[in-house]
Amino acid sequence: NTNMTPIRRSMQRSRETREVKEARELKEMDVFHRLSMPRRSTNFGNSSIIGKSRQWKLTDFEIGKRLGKGKFGKVYCVREKRSGFLCALKVMSKHEILSYHIEKQIIREIEIQSNILHENCLALYGWFQDDQNVYLIVEYAAFGELYKVLTKMKRIDDKLASYYIYQVAMALKYLHEKHLIHRDLKPENILIHLNEKIK
Repeated sequence: NTNMTPIRRSMQRSRETREVKEARELKEMDVFHRLSMPRRSTNFGNSSIIGKSRQWKLTDFEIGKRLGKGKFGKVYCVREKRSGFLCALKVMSKHEILSYHIEKQIIREIEIQSNILHENCLALYGWFQDDQNVYLIVEYAAFGELYKVLTKMKRIDDKLASYYIYQVAMALKYLHEKHLIHRDLKPENILIHLNEKIK
């Protein structure tokens, strides 16, 4: 309004800025509230916390080296302090999740992984959040990405290649039986664990 005094214009801008901020905070609260809902019990192999559900926090883990970095998060090798269990921690910024409008995608990813249990699918052990980030506790794959393994080895023999292909096929068969489709299957998204186990 051109008839507004500078003071009134300033007050209106301040009010609008406050309203935008409040709307963003309400949206964030609604989006991430679902991550606080009851979750399945965490199962860390043969550790002492089998069958016990916990409200995790970052201080429950010793943070090790960074394993990788994606578009929406970083992955670290971590050790759960109480059990000594080694796993991976995916750290995703809430600010970036909201900025890229992928909050529904992240929540859907958690919901899907929570219901997957197969030896060739990376296990999701649990998740938690704080004011800044969302954290996913996932299975640790000792040898990392298949892409990096192939780059280092240059080539693999037919026997090992067929074993890898068989495991990928078994994982896809399991997902398809649950009416799930992997839309980004590539060497960078296939991990190698001990005993040439594909994840």
